[in-house]
Amino acid sequence: MLVLFPTSNWILTLSQDFPGIYTCSMHDQLSTIYDTIRRSRVHRFIIIDENSHLEGVLTLSDILEYTLLEGEENE
Repeated sequence: MLVLFPTSNWILTLSQDFPGIYTCSMHDQLSTIYDTIRRSRVHRFIIIDENSHLEGVLTLSDILEYTLLEGEENE
């Protein structure tokens, strides 16, 4: 079942252990993102531009795929 909430009320539906929303930019180093994952145990980042507009979502699966298939040599 899909439940829709007005955008002003969506935060009221979050559980008490919700870690918050983490953001990154296309310019952030992968090492910085790794550090945030280790410290905060987050599973996804909201990618924003310099004006804080949504660019996309970065997931742990994206990071793992990049690390395994592309490597970190471009860092």
